[in-house]
Amino acid sequence: MMSSRKGQKRANQLIRAQQAAERRRRRTIWISAVAVLVVLLAGGVTGAIYLSRRNAQAAQSYAMPAGATRTDLGVPVSSGGVQVDIYLDYMCPHCKEFETLAAGPLNDFAGNNTITLTYHPLNYLNRYSSGTEYSTRSAAAAGCAADAKKLPDFTTAIFGKQPAENSKGLTNQQILSISHDAGITGATFDKCVTSQKYAKWVTHVSNAAQGKGVQQTPTVFVDGKQVDASVSALTNAINAAA
Repeated sequence: MMSSRKGQKRANQLIRAQQAAERRRRRTIWISAVAVLVVLLAGGVTGAIYLSRRNAQAAQSYAMPAGATRTDLGVPVSSGGVQVDIYLDYMCPHCKEFETLAAGPLNDFAGNNTITLTYHPLNYLNRYSSGTEYSTRSAAAAGCAADAKKLPDFTTAIFGKQPAENSKGLTNQQILSISHDAGITGATFDKCVTSQKYAKWVTHVSNAAQGKGVQQTPTVFVDGKQVDASVSALTNAINAAA
């Protein structure tokens, strides 16, 4: 009888020892799992920070023409008290019509320092150039003309030879030829156009325009307020703001 009780006691001790060992094993597993999770989370946060920084750096890595800034991607061509922003696409026939009619008044306002005239060349109509992305290429070339301080001359000249929608548009060499005829020359300008140095800038300008609610071209703002893209509306708004 005594031997039986001792055996039972021994068995209970073994069971309790096994249970304690199992608890320790489970606790070790949980601690290890938590440690791994902390490492993974830390790595994920670090990775997210790294990717965020890398993406931010990539977003800032595109070249910009003279006059453009990170906060205002457009290119100013004059300086004055009234801000005039024109959003255009060089494939857009209505932009050509507006520019042809508005060039005289705009030149007068710019000449007497009434307005800060800023151009925003867009790539909205790339889909109408049979896969050649003419809107992007011509807008990037406009950035090159801005470097040469000849953007208004470029705009007038390139609209004067505007290709039809749903065509392949002008080649880079044709853009260069038209620019040369307008007095925009030099090896730096030529290289800028052929390399499409400012193509990424055009994408950012276009994205910024969409973010501002610009749905079509031409779109015109005077001191931050959108006005009809007509000479009368434009001149009235400028005179009212001056």
